[in-house]
Amino acid sequence: MKEKERRSKLFEIIVLVIAILVLLFCFWMYAKAREFKVKEEANIKPSKDDVKVVFSPIADIDDIKDSAIEIEEVTGVSNSGESVGEAKVSSTESGTIAELQAKFTKPGQEVIYTFYSHNTGKYDAYLDTITYTNVRDWNFFKRCRAMSSGTNRYLVSRACEDISMIVKAGDNIITDGSITGIKDHKLEVGKSEKVTVIIKYDKNGTAVDGDFIVEFGSVALTYLSKYEINVR
Repeated sequence: MKEKERRSKLFEIIVLVIAILVLLFCFWMYAKAREFKVKEEANIKPSKDDVKVVFSPIADIDDIKDSAIEIEEVTGVSNSGESVGEAKVSSTESGTIAELQAKFTKPGQEVIYTFYSHNTGKYDAYLDTITYTNVRDWNFFKRCRAMSSGTNRYLVSRACEDISMIVKAGDNIITDGSITGIKDHKLEVGKSEKVTVIIKYDKNGTAVDGDFIVEFGSVALTYLSKYEINVR
C-alpha cells in the first residue's frame, strides 16, 4: 500500500515538473517572439516618402492627397470676424507657415491663422519640434511698423512688446516659442490635426495713436518617424 502511495506521489511530482517546464518554455518562446518583433521594428528605416505630412488650409485629408500644390494661402481672421491678411503654408520637409502678419488698432485684438497637418505617408508621424524663426532680413522674430508717418513710433515700440504669438497643434501642444523633443504627439496614418496660430495684442497693452502692423518670422512644425526619434 505504501509502495503504491509512493509511486502515486512520484507520478504527481513528475507531472508537476513537466508542467512547470512546459510553462517556462512557453514564456521563453513568448519573450523571444517579442524580442524579435522589437528588433524587427527597430530595424525599419522609413524613407522620406514613407513618412509624409502635408500642410494645408484644407481640413479634409481626402481633398489634398493628390494635390500637387506645395504652397497655399491661409487667411488670418480677427476676433471680430474680419479677414486681416494671408500667410503662406509650405509643405516642405519642415512644414512651414510663413510671412505672418496682423494689423492692429487697439489692445485686446487678435488674429487667428488655421491650417491642418495631414499624414499622407505609410507610417505614423510624431511632432518633434516647433521652430520660430526671425523675420526675413531682421534679427528678431517680431517686427512692428506704423502705417502712417503721424503715428508715434515710441508707442508702437511699446505696444510691440505686448504682442505675442501662440501655436496650438492638436489637442495638447501649446507654445509661445520654439520647443524641441516633443513627446508622444502622434499623427496616425490617414489622420489630420488642426494647427492654430494666434497673434494676440494684450488687452492691457500700450495703446497706439494710429494703426500699425506686426510681422512675425516663419513657424516650422517638424514631424518624424518613430525610427528617427529612437536613433537620435
